[in-house]
Amino acid sequence: MLRSSKKGGQMKTQILLTIGILFFYSYTWSATQTVSTIYEVPVTQDLLNHSKFPVDVEIVTHEQSNQVTLRYALPEVLTGNTDVMEFTGRQKKADRYVLDGAQGKAKCDGSSFCEVEYTAAKMNFNWARTEEIVMSSNLSDTEKTALLKVACSFHSDPFGIIHFEKPVFRQQMQQTLAVPSGCSAQVK
Repeated sequence: MLRSSKKGGQMKTQILLTIGILFFYSYTWSATQTVSTIYEVPVTQDLLNHSKFPVDVEIVTHEQSNQVTLRYALPEVLTGNTDVMEFTGRQKKADRYVLDGAQGKAKCDGSSFCEVEYTAAKMNFNWARTEEIVMSSNLSDTEKTALLKVACSFHSDPFGIIHFEKPVFRQQMQQTLAVPSGCSAQVK
């Protein structure tokens, strides 16, 4: 008799422990999506055709803390390397996120873009590699010169804009707000 109640107590403990672990993981759940975007370096009108680059951005939304993390590699032609940039932060006011990272700060409107200001001293620029990439491309000499001017502008003032096709932060946060089963409330 004593033995069976001991086993029953252990089983209850294991069940409660399992429920606790499941609750913890569901409570700290995060969602990740990768979005193909356009990265733009603000330049003068004559260089606009050479200032936009395709970039894949990984967006991680942490439900519990309401934090957002962006991860992406800047176009190699701009920096001469493939370092990954990472910025994490929270919503500061309606549809406005401020994200910090080792290389700078990103200010995102929550719907269609992030303005990213890098700290030049913390960037790993390799101008020789940038020149090598541009000069080995199949571009015309005029296009190569324009692309080098864009890269030079970025090296001098490391600032860029990530353009999203649709509201990724708002959509991502709404996806993470799930109503527990058994509730009839709707999340809007």
